[in-house]
Amino acid sequence: MRCGYCYHGTGQGRNGEGNGRMDLAVAERAVDFLISHSGDQKDLTLVFFGGEPLLQFPLMASLAPMARRKAAEAGKTVELAITTNGTLLTGEIISFLDEHRVGVTLSIDGGAEAHDRFRRLSDGSGSYGIVAPNVRKMLRNGSGKPAVARVTLAGSAGDVVGRVEHLLSLGFTEVGVSPVTTDDPAFQLDEKEMDRLLHQFRLLAERLVEAAGQDRLYGFSNLIDLLVALHQGERKHHPCGAGQGLFSVSPRGELYACQRVTGESDFRMGSVFNGVDPERARAFRAAAHLNRKEACRECWLRMLCAGGCYHEAWVRQGSPFLANSHMCRWIERWIELGLEVYGRIFLTGPAYLDKLAVYRGQTAVFNHFYD
Repeated sequence: MRCGYCYHGTGQGRNGEGNGRMDLAVAERAVDFLISHSGDQKDLTLVFFGGEPLLQFPLMASLAPMARRKAAEAGKTVELAITTNGTLLTGEIISFLDEHRVGVTLSIDGGAEAHDRFRRLSDGSGSYGIVAPNVRKMLRNGSGKPAVARVTLAGSAGDVVGRVEHLLSLGFTEVGVSPVTTDDPAFQLDEKEMDRLLHQFRLLAERLVEAAGQDRLYGFSNLIDLLVALHQGERKHHPCGAGQGLFSVSPRGELYACQRVTGESDFRMGSVFNGVDPERARAFRAAAHLNRKEACRECWLRMLCAGGCYHEAWVRQGSPFLANSHMCRWIERWIELGLEVYGRIFLTGPAYLDKLAVYRGQTAVFNHFYD
């Protein structure tokens, strides 16, 4: 694959550190690190990420059962997940994903025209014709975990509703949509396109409200995530768990704050062989704290947003520790829409909000509605 908007480009980080391929010794050490550094946390998650992780399927096939065995020996459980472009989903691999209940996130941008605009093979041809049959085969099999689609928007919002509906019709349980993270104006969504995106999100929100009234799931991931955060009363001091409960491991065994910055020296946090570098980790967490973000101090949404994605801020603002000011107004309007939807569902069927929370592995709030 040579996706035009990919933040990893040709496989080199922005600082020129190559990604390469991980060997079994490093992978095993990464599993040991995950288990030994998880403290009292009993439920762990191991994500296979790339590049394209299925290029290393034999390694993954060896690692999955070993990770589950080692976790069980430590009195823990480990969930397995993968993010893939779908080009290598053979029958053998699909059977493996089902057997080991690997959660699949598939990068796919919609139907053939939308997908092939940027997601092309190295020879310049579109990849939808390869990906779509593999996806149908995987989803038709249907014995493993529900699969999620991840849509990246570049250049324009386009018909987001059509993309989501197409992917749900293929059999994906959920679809998440996100503008591309890039400093290239050719791929960025300008203000007009972001307004169009919010309009499309409102249309999708109406479909979720309708589904709630019928007590069925409508798999618009963006809104489900927001509704669950509101339902749980989420309060954040950091945008995400990067460099705290989440680490990425490079092929050489180096630790990074998250998968999007693997290979970037600014985000290096130690290694699976020597552990987390305490000084670098403390410095990162302190600098990233919400209270250090001047632009967030007077914002009424500060503890729902916490300034936004580190990688996005690094690319667009020049520092991971700044708020994503180019997104502030849009995020405010998006959360306002989420609050509106939350209120409408609360007034007509609040138990549905509990069901979404439990579906996301969170706690039911209105327990008495199940009596």
